[in-house]
Amino acid sequence: MLRVRKVAGLVGKTPSRAVFSVTCRYNSSQATTPEKSYSETLLLPKTDFPPRRKPAALEELLTQSRDQLYSWNAANKSREPFVLHDGPPYANGALHVGHVLNKVTKDIINRYQLISGKRVDYVPGWDCHGLPIELKALETLSKKLKTDAATVLPAHTIREMARKHATDTIESQRNEFRGLGIMGDWENPYLTMSHEFEVAQLRIFQELLTRGRMYRKIKPVYWGWETRTALAEAELEYNPKHKSQAVFVAFPLNDKSATLTELTKDFSDLAIVIWTTTPWTLVANRACSVHKDVEYALVCQTSSGRHLLVGKKLVESLSEKLGELEIVKDGILGSDLTSSTYTNPLTSTHHPIYHADYVSDESGTGMVHSAPGHGQDDYLFCMSHGIAPYSPVNASGHYTSDLPEKLADLAGKHVLGEGQKAVIALATENKMLLQKETYTHSYPYDWRSKKPIIIRSTPQWFANVDDIKEDTIKALDQVEFVPKIGEKRLKAFVNGRTEWCISRQRSWGVPIPIVYSKESGAPLEDVETVSYVIDRIAELGTDAWFDQNVGVEQFLPAKFNADDYVRGTETMDVWFDSGSSWKSTLEARGIKQADVYFEGSDQHRGWFQSSLLTKISTSAEDVPTAPYKSVITHGFLLDEKGNKMSKSLGNVMLPTTIINGGKGLPALGVDGIRLWVAQSDFTNDVAIGPVILKHVGEFTRKLRTTFRFLLGNLGYGKQTDMSYSDLHLVDRIALQDLHQLEVSCKDYYSKHQFNRVYQQISHHMNTCLSSFYFDIAKERLYVNDLSSQSRQSVAYVLSEVLKTYLAILSPLTPLMTQEVHNFSGFEGNSPYENGWHVTAPEWTSPELLKDTATVKAARSIVLQAMAQARTDKKIGTSLGCDISLTVDESSDVYKLLKKHEGELAELFITSGVSLNSDVPSEWSYSASGEVDGTVVKATAKTPAGCKCPRCWQFTAPAEDVLCTRCDEVVQE
Repeated sequence: MLRVRKVAGLVGKTPSRAVFSVTCRYNSSQATTPEKSYSETLLLPKTDFPPRRKPAALEELLTQSRDQLYSWNAANKSREPFVLHDGPPYANGALHVGHVLNKVTKDIINRYQLISGKRVDYVPGWDCHGLPIELKALETLSKKLKTDAATVLPAHTIREMARKHATDTIESQRNEFRGLGIMGDWENPYLTMSHEFEVAQLRIFQELLTRGRMYRKIKPVYWGWETRTALAEAELEYNPKHKSQAVFVAFPLNDKSATLTELTKDFSDLAIVIWTTTPWTLVANRACSVHKDVEYALVCQTSSGRHLLVGKKLVESLSEKLGELEIVKDGILGSDLTSSTYTNPLTSTHHPIYHADYVSDESGTGMVHSAPGHGQDDYLFCMSHGIAPYSPVNASGHYTSDLPEKLADLAGKHVLGEGQKAVIALATENKMLLQKETYTHSYPYDWRSKKPIIIRSTPQWFANVDDIKEDTIKALDQVEFVPKIGEKRLKAFVNGRTEWCISRQRSWGVPIPIVYSKESGAPLEDVETVSYVIDRIAELGTDAWFDQNVGVEQFLPAKFNADDYVRGTETMDVWFDSGSSWKSTLEARGIKQADVYFEGSDQHRGWFQSSLLTKISTSAEDVPTAPYKSVITHGFLLDEKGNKMSKSLGNVMLPTTIINGGKGLPALGVDGIRLWVAQSDFTNDVAIGPVILKHVGEFTRKLRTTFRFLLGNLGYGKQTDMSYSDLHLVDRIALQDLHQLEVSCKDYYSKHQFNRVYQQISHHMNTCLSSFYFDIAKERLYVNDLSSQSRQSVAYVLSEVLKTYLAILSPLTPLMTQEVHNFSGFEGNSPYENGWHVTAPEWTSPELLKDTATVKAARSIVLQAMAQARTDKKIGTSLGCDISLTVDESSDVYKLLKKHEGELAELFITSGVSLNSDVPSEWSYSASGEVDGTVVKATAKTPAGCKCPRCWQFTAPAEDVLCTRCDEVVQE
């Protein structure tokens, strides 16, 4: 036989008890004031657990549920470890609500693992280098100087200022994160600017160089002209409404191929037509391309009489742009055009026409202009034909004196401003320009400066990631993704990448450890020398590398003459920084893989990818593995109307405002803001706003009231052992509901569906407890004798509810559950020490499920009958009537009701229930319904007894006389 466990003593655990009011039927409108008061004989709830947390208690609760808990967790070395590796937030600026979504969700994941019996390893981190921190550190000085201070200050001064800004920001953010109850090793975070981290990162660079996967070459790269540095794909934001000045340009043919000469022998003034959205690159044109299988047509432009070559399929659409075009010769294939050359009138130079697979006749003109110094496809295409990149543009986006003499006036003009206008004017002057138009399309912007980027060729350091693609994809096959679409996204980014430009032209970062020849500019990139350089940096620190008071000889082997060399000034991409975190934070502590990487969905092209590439590229494993076992992503923040958070829209919410209240928002506190995170489906974009927060606030208050009810009714003494079979039907129903809640929440936690946990708790609290079990159980709790079996059974159920709620809610609201635990008298210093509370599977059975459904269906019919009596003011509360049920006695429904007849009054919260009785009544109200195919009629009628002045049930033999039960309790 299943035995009910003894409820641990709650006695004496609170120094004093304050009675708090609860809504119950004892406040009935039928109540009369008896000559003798029995209120002192009722066991009303008593607890010191306050309706609202006292502000003075916050810091102690944070310390208990965060610092002391993590110390206890870390000391449990025998537990299986669980590692969530923190994607480092940027050490720049105050926290926003996106930070809260990210860090609280991580904390929920960690806390569930902890309460499930694992030892959590969570080391918070910060991304400390990079342009935004450098710019912020120099902001005031730059405004004063009216120029970028980085152009006038020495590198070591810039680094000193940037380091201080990052350090101050980290301290501020750390305090804010701790204030959210985030559990972790806050005393030992990892910082990408720490010496140990930087040296480990330099060793990754060394390993890539050793394997031939790190090299320097001149190649076009994304370039931020305002920030004067190369950019990685992950540092771009695409503006779908960017407007470009597009042009149609004619390049006159110079030397025609033999076939083309024959086909067009009657025409001498031929020109090919290209269309481009970057007219400024026309001065750097080095080739044009066609597709060998595309059919081209020779057309006459009616307005000018010029003869032009374009894709035949495009003649009609081009006529709308260039004016009427008359086909005078077709059947010309792209292969007929190859081996021809053309003239670029802007530079007075001749260039070839080649076939390219990427050319089509679906848009444009069917021909493509190639500037290998300003386009990545152009670069690859031209290099395949031995054409070197040419880029007459400097770091700030201005034309340089490298231009031909006839274009000297362009020098100093910005390519996206006056320079482009001047090129278009020159094209007009040289009779090249056929038409210009404003073209709206998606275009990459620098994510820091928010300005459109350019592409320019410069010497940069690249990591080859092309030869590790196969191993990388295989490693991802072993990774779990939540949501599943993440796998497809990450693999697509990996497959679409061949090289990674890791060099940046700024001072605040990890230096690229290369020394260059003063005479030739050639790098000393042999592994032995680079290894020596890194060893010296490990001794002297990265700041010494940028300090001109430290001679270059400090970093060179003795065999080199230091006067012949100069240190490089470039730093590494910040994605290479954070992407190296597995090395110093995981591997250095003997951790092969993190269990979880959790960040926003934008990190598929950022941190998830950079961590993966650095790990696979340097792996010594026979079968390389990713640095993570699972990748979980969250969406972005939106307001309640689905708009992105933006200062210009005025819809930005600060975490401090949500926690402390203000701007029309009530104070939700730490519990409330964490519950907002919990109720969100983080796998999609997450909404926040006043209406959502209002609902969360109501849930938070309801939760606290539920805990007060539980604690208030469990503070009367030690419970005795009981048999499960002695529990009332309603108690067994409550335990069944509780078991289903526990099992479902455990399942949702394991799937990271925390919003479903929130929903389950909300439903159970409102439907199963507040409006059902609590309402029914108050009778036995308040009125029955403390030691009676009937009250003890309720106390047992409430104790199980409390333990289960503490387990389920501790990951979501650790401060509230810690506070409840402090008042509960349960063993240990924290709910986590007692672990996940497992409910008994025996509490749920097919028979009980069926009985529950039948009884609840009958109860709903009873409530309909009572509602009629209440509407006509015959009763104030349900105790003011008896219920008569009429049911076919041959039915299973009747047999079930008969079986539990003695408990039906309790279930219906009425003074008496009879089955198939026909006792005359002063008044009656009936309702009927079908239950399991059987008609059940419920009649609410005049109660047979008199009102008991203590319990207010109409079960007393006479007015102002106690009923039998109350008389026995009072006598005792």
